[in-house]
Order: sequence, then structure tokens, then C-alpha cells
Amino acid sequence: MRTRGALSLLALALAAAMLTACPVAGPQPRALIPTPVPASSTYGPPWGRFTVSFLGPPRHLGSLPPGPGQPGATTVEAWRFPSRGPVVKEEVMVWRLSRRLTGSARSGYLRKLLPSGSPFIRFGHLARQELSPCRAGRSCDGYRGLLDVVAGDVVFAVSVSHVNGPTVRTLLHSFRVGAKRQ
Repeated sequence: MRTRGALSLLALALAAAMLTACPVAGPQPRALIPTPVPASSTYGPPWGRFTVSFLGPPRHLGSLPPGPGQPGATTVEAWRFPSRGPVVKEEVMVWRLSRRLTGSARSGYLRKLLPSGSPFIRFGHLARQELSPCRAGRSCDGYRGLLDVVAGDVVFAVSVSHVNGPTVRTLLHSFRVGAKRQ
């Protein structure tokens, strides 16, 4: 009888030791769980083709009327990945301008789109990028990334909100002007 009790106690101690050595299972903070990003695909109208990774199949919203945030736009098209899970928003808007922008007109247009003072970058074309934590009360959870690119008479505005900052950065950096090279 004593042996059986000692074995039970030993088994219980061994099980407790094994459980404490195992990593904690269960819910983890979503911001720490990396989100796999699929390969990029090509989208856009013939005059504004682009390649980007969406976290799932995007929906083409069709032609939209130019809005106040699209000065000089004559045609606007949009693609959006529907919100679900930790993704709050993933969208690419493409608009055609009434004239081709070069030099200081191009950088001035980008300043209007992203007035936050984010630096100009080369993204194959002149662009501005911003990645920041979401502010309380905003309609995003985690991080927000914006990328605006001017390529001649076409503007590409990429917007991503996600709980994971590295995922936002990866999605923004998957963007390319033009069709995917085979």
C-alpha cells in the first residue's frame, strides 16, 4: 500500500515537473503571433497595374467617384481585403490624374497625401510611407501603415491596419507598381 502511494506521489511530481517545463499553450497576445503573408499577385486597371500581397482574396470595389483626398483624380479604382480576424483593413486605391506629375509637383502632391512629415522614399517611384501604432478611438487595432506612390499620372495609395506591426511592414513592402514578373 505504501509503495502504491509513493508511486502515485512520484507520478504526480513528475507530471508537474513536465508541465512547468512545457511552453505555455493557449491564447497568446495577437501582436506577437506572426501572420503568414501569401505570395503577391497582380491587380489593377490596364493604366494602373500593381502587384501586392493581400492576406486573402481581395474584392474589387469597381470605379469610384474621386474624393476630396484625391485632388486632380479623373478615375478611381479600389481593391479591399474584407475585414476578418485580426485584420482591420487592407486596401489599395489607384487613381489616374488629369496630368502627369514630375519633379516638385510630384513631391508636393505626396506632401498633401501624407502631411505627417514622413520622409520621401524610393519605391521604384517617388513615395512616402508611414507606419505607426493606432491611436485610441481609431477604427484600427494595433498598427497602421500607409504607402503612397506617384508614377507619372497614376497614384497608388496602400493602407493596412493589423495587430502585428511586422505584418503591416511586410504587406506594405510587397507592393510594386506594374505586373508581377514571371
